[in-house]
Amino acid sequence: MRTRKLLTTVGLLCALGSALSACKETEALKGLSSSDKAAQTQAQDPQGAACNTSETTLEPLTAPPENTPIFEQFNFQPHAIAVDKGVVTVKTNAYTFTFCQGDRTWSIASHPVETEAYDPDQYMANLANPEYDQVEVEGDRYEYRARLEANWLREQTGTSAQPSADSATSSPSSESTAEDTVYFELKTPDGKSLRQPLYTLSELKAANLGASLGVPSIVGSVATKEAIWFAATTTQGEGDSGFASLIRYSLKTGEITVQRPEEIQGDQITAIALTPNLETAAAPESTGESTSESTDESIDEPTGEPTGEPSAESTANITLWLGTQRSGEGNPYLPADGLIAYQPMTKTLQRYSITNSPLIGAIPTELAVSDDQLWVGTGNGICQIEWQSIDQAQGWDCWRFAFTAALPQAGIDLYASSQADQPAATLTEPEAEVLWANWKLADGAEDPDLPPKVTRYEVVYKPGFEVQLSQGGYKTSNSVARQFAGGEPVYWPGYTWHWAGDRFARSLDEVSQNHFGGGPYGLVKSNISTGPNLDQVAIRGDFDLLNLEANTTTVRHYSGWIPADGLQVYPSLIPTQSAPNKPNPLDQFIPDLPTSQGP
Repeated sequence: MRTRKLLTTVGLLCALGSALSACKETEALKGLSSSDKAAQTQAQDPQGAACNTSETTLEPLTAPPENTPIFEQFNFQPHAIAVDKGVVTVKTNAYTFTFCQGDRTWSIASHPVETEAYDPDQYMANLANPEYDQVEVEGDRYEYRARLEANWLREQTGTSAQPSADSATSSPSSESTAEDTVYFELKTPDGKSLRQPLYTLSELKAANLGASLGVPSIVGSVATKEAIWFAATTTQGEGDSGFASLIRYSLKTGEITVQRPEEIQGDQITAIALTPNLETAAAPESTGESTSESTDESIDEPTGEPTGEPSAESTANITLWLGTQRSGEGNPYLPADGLIAYQPMTKTLQRYSITNSPLIGAIPTELAVSDDQLWVGTGNGICQIEWQSIDQAQGWDCWRFAFTAALPQAGIDLYASSQADQPAATLTEPEAEVLWANWKLADGAEDPDLPPKVTRYEVVYKPGFEVQLSQGGYKTSNSVARQFAGGEPVYWPGYTWHWAGDRFARSLDEVSQNHFGGGPYGLVKSNISTGPNLDQVAIRGDFDLLNLEANTTTVRHYSGWIPADGLQVYPSLIPTQSAPNKPNPLDQFIPDLPTSQGP
């Protein structure tokens, strides 16, 4: 049984506003440099200054198993963050990153990759009767899960419409019906089993979110003295979807209420954290976008009737922090709204994304709160945020994942594109920063789906290459065209890159890691497909936009491709710096682009 132990949040929330002195202890750190912060932190927390410096083993990146995309070795999405006695531990698929708050340094260690054998029968059984997660609050244990009851699932598993013996007991008013429905189920320490309908298939279709219910799950839970909050999400793809739901269980009354923030419907919630919403926190300015009030979909337990609002005492002084992403068929990680700060009482939210804040990645997958610090783990790096001053640049410290390979002393051939046959230059530097990996079809390979194939690394190349792409741009005039362009007002070859203040950049978790059609799509010279391996000039490299017309795009990209054979690539964490804030050159070309009704 999976277990998540939630520490009582008195310490995490500084007693939820009743003992603010603990929250204000680090006020003097705001606006200081990293070295000054380290000295101040060590003086205030000598215990946290002493970190384990024992030797660790760091292995290079390894190619993924057979029949796995070559770029999976760059999947560094964190799946656990822990903060304990001045030490922050961030775990990814193959590496553990440890931060010593005393001297503000990172160490990295390799660990075995965890894999699970796929059993189709067991998978279907788990869908019909998923395991419970656990949370401890004030020494009491609660068990919870989200559960899908659907006709197709009953047919495939041979189960009835009634809850199984292991599921929560349903009241007469919430018994299963023929309609596909998602439920939240909770077992309390006193032996009660509560069962709450979250939404139905007809509600999903009416909201135009999908054609079928995805598999639901509870991605996390947080608690105060008055309530436990749960974040429910769902799988997406091939028409499957669901409502992003925030579920509140009152520890005093046993009441369950549900909120579905309208602005993030269509998103998946990846993580949840909670902080007090202190009056001393800065008002939203340039880095966060305030949005209008969302709809309240509160449902009383167990009758299923709409309920009143949670009391002001229990919700007015908290903020729920949420990570968001989207996914589709073959695309497990797609950017959505970034980091969300949601106010349950006013039902308003703020977005902190890679384009409007210092956030280092597009998809936050793990969150953790320790005193006045919010730790955010993304697929592109890690941020330490003073959540009380999140709208000020000095409230952020971020580190990005970087990958380095030592190069041969004699130099190595550099190619201007992933499939180029002739080298364009020779790299003679001692090392190179590696951005991505792709297959190059070897000479004589007639079938692109069969070997021989060789691996090439995309690496940073500061002189860059100027190239004219055969694709141009157009303005998106309706919702269909804008959705195809990733929500942007213009579709062009670089729409999946973001303006980073001085160049267009693409973080690790902005790369659509589609597992079909040859993998991630970058900048290509021609729109003629030669098989699944397109001749890409850049997949993650930065570039300057030199010209954009209806049929062509001219860029200078600052990356090239080198043979991967014999090279060893090691990960690291690099502190980020504030980028220049230059005008986005795309703006000057938009007025002259044509308007299109669709892709």
